[in-house]
Amino acid sequence: MTWSYTKIHIGSYVMTYVSKLFLWFVRDFSDVETLSIQACN
Repeated sequence: MTWSYTKIHIGSYVMTYVSKLFLWFVRDFSDVETLSIQACN
């Protein structure tokens, strides 16, 4: 196993983790926005 392969493997793992975290954050943020809109009404 070469270092470049390890770097690519770690990079893909990190990107997957970051994208999951980002999607979770966006979903959570949109839920909060919906709740605040309902509270105003």
